[in-house]
Amino acid sequence: MPDMSVFSGHGIHCYWHLKEPLNNLGRWRKIQSGLIRKLNSDKTIKNPERIMRMPGFMNMKKKPVDCFIL
Repeated sequence: MPDMSVFSGHGIHCYWHLKEPLNNLGRWRKIQSGLIRKLNSDKTIKNPERIMRMPGFMNMKKKPVDCFIL
């Protein structure tokens, strides 16, 4: 189970609290790729510069939609 889930306006973003920072981007990408396969999720989520939709703000990508914590 994720520690927090955010409705982004067009999907759900899941967040997990890590015991320590993960600074190795190669390892991070491998973990993301594993999550993509396991969850059959968005195949584009493995680039670290991706902008996350923050709760309390509007997602302006298409029609403006509120983002909120589930």
